Amino acid sequence: MKVTGTSTTGFEDAWKNALDQAPREDNVPRRYELKAAWYEAGGVVNPSYHCEVEVTGP
Repeated sequence: MKVTGTSTTGFEDAWKNALDQAPREDNVPRRYELKAAWYEAGGVVNPSYHCEVEVTGP
């Protein structure tokens, strides 16, 4: 599955946001692979950071 993390404070928080959307269950391993990262400036919202993460495993 793919999830997109977002944050207004940095890429690290965007990554954490993505992981929170696809948490591990019990002790079953999952793989989180960064597919894309981008930064958006301007507009109504302050600068925003985004990352697209591919999640594999149960």
